Amino acid sequence: MSNFMPAPGKPLVGKFFWISLGVTAAVIISLLAIYHFRERAKLAEREKSSQEINRLREETNDFIDSLAGLKRPMSVQYLTGEYERNEYAADQKYKGKIIGIYGLVDRVKTSVGGRPEVYIKDENTTDLALVEFTDEAGEILVHAEKGDPIAVLCVGSVYIGVPSAIGCILNADWPLPGHR
Repeated sequence: MSNFMPAPGKPLVGKFFWISLGVTAAVIISLLAIYHFRERAKLAEREKSSQEINRLREETNDFIDSLAGLKRPMSVQYLTGEYERNEYAADQKYKGKIIGIYGLVDRVKTSVGGRPEVYIKDENTTDLALVEFTDEAGEILVHAEKGDPIAVLCVGSVYIGVPSAIGCILNADWPLPGHR
């Protein structure tokens, strides 16, 4: 089983540094977006636009709710269970929102657009989720093998009834149950 080590002669620090930097940048951008939404809401209040105020509050709350995945990644089994119980409700909850998923690499492929994509499975089930990565993750995913633990930060999506996510980055900061 690989541990995402770089090829001989390649620096180790650079890859993990850029992944951590990417996650940090995503958090900072999210905090700036929250600040921006709140400032827009304050401006709308000054203009006494109650419809705009309510819309902005709802938009801000939805955005804050979507950040919950940053703290609590979900297992593939949990995500697929949500879709099996009620696909429509799961779409409303996850589609277009920032989510975190963890599991084991089942297989690594190339998407139609040429981006790396990984089928992630749960250790105790055959449930799968499909995650498509940013192009930058390809350097690290070259070393991924079936059975490797993986944690990702993505934007939720759905592909023909299979739970999936796009724009994913690896997140080495999340503890993976049974793998640390």
